[in-house]
Amino acid sequence: MGSKKKKGKRAARNKLYKTSLRWALKGLLKYGDTDLFPRPFELEVMRAHWKKLEPELATLDISNHQWHPPRKLQIPKAELSFRSVCQLEPIDSLLFLAIVKEIGARLEAIRDPHKKRRVYGHRFSPTNDGNLYGKRNSWRAFWQWSRNLARGRNGWVAVVDVMDFYNQIYHHRIENELDRAGVPRPHRSAIENLLKKASQGTSRGIPIGPIPLTSSLSWPYAAFRPWKPGSSPAAMIRVGTST
Repeated sequence: MGSKKKKGKRAARNKLYKTSLRWALKGLLKYGDTDLFPRPFELEVMRAHWKKLEPELATLDISNHQWHPPRKLQIPKAELSFRSVCQLEPIDSLLFLAIVKEIGARLEAIRDPHKKRRVYGHRFSPTNDGNLYGKRNSWRAFWQWSRNLARGRNGWVAVVDVMDFYNQIYHHRIENELDRAGVPRPHRSAIENLLKKASQGTSRGIPIGPIPLTSSLSWPYAAFRPWKPGSSPAAMIRVGTST
């Protein structure tokens, strides 16, 4: 009898599934790409020519995709401050949303479980209509549980807002957490290349503006637990928003 050939490790898929692309288009058409810029007219063009566009996007090697530089503007944050925001080119926005759809469950799996009521904010729970985060109102739940904790304790309640959080996120930390989550190599490469393009070569900072981009890339960065063993984690909760 001849010796059996050993099966090699299956290479990670470097193309996006058509179902992910269709879901991303549906989400962009219904919810838009950001709430900070006007709706791109290109979305309707993509819808009208989807039969031709879909096969091209489905054969694209995402690990080598050449992302476009995002559109950047300064917008008012408060009376005396501004924040830098960006908007992805529409095709790039669709591709990234499809990438998040395919890897979102892996990222969510390394986060503190929602049922422990310690980490609030956007949680991966995609719906059929293209919504990435489901219908749960995490902001309201965060404040309700915060009030419950405050009522049962004596002393002070500290509220902290991390200034310039997204611009201080180091890319290598995101890369390490994507690896820990088991995100396939082609998807990790696509995200790393997008970060480099958006930050113009610097090794920190994630784009603010595109909701799936800002929130999903901050998930793995904030996946660690901020309390020490033996402390009281029920007394410390946090919430993250897209901007």
